[in-house]
Amino acid sequence: MTISSQMQLDCFYLNSLVIKSKAIEQDSEFVEYGRNASIAFHVEKAVDAQKYRVVLNVDVKPGNPSEDHLENLTIELTGFFSFEKEMEKEEIDKYVPTLCLTNLLGIARGIIVQSTGMCHGGPILLPLVNINQVVKEYIQRGVSDKMGKPETD
Repeated sequence: MTISSQMQLDCFYLNSLVIKSKAIEQDSEFVEYGRNASIAFHVEKAVDAQKYRVVLNVDVKPGNPSEDHLENLTIELTGFFSFEKEMEKEEIDKYVPTLCLTNLLGIARGIIVQSTGMCHGGPILLPLVNINQVVKEYIQRGVSDKMGKPETD
């Protein structure tokens, strides 16, 4: 069985990754700290093609700063997505930005787990995020076309 998608992730780049943690004095067991994540994103459509540039920013803060060894974690990724030329804008709007962000968030989770896997107190897992809710809140706040939803032609 062949599975194909009308959306392609052409490439992605890790723009930045910053992990700040406190020194840990003794071995400790894995503890779920209830960390808080905030998401920001930016979408740009190419002028003459069915291509989109999507930038995802994730900022993670400790839920309980006095107990968590994590002080701050931020990651920014840029993904370049493309669609079939025949695809209608209404169909593309089903993918952009929600599915683009979902894919980038999965990549971000993997990068962070790999980067912190050998750290004392690691690996750090990104909290689960409801991307549908993030996009809905951006749209409700009336964020401009360049911040949070695809540009219109």
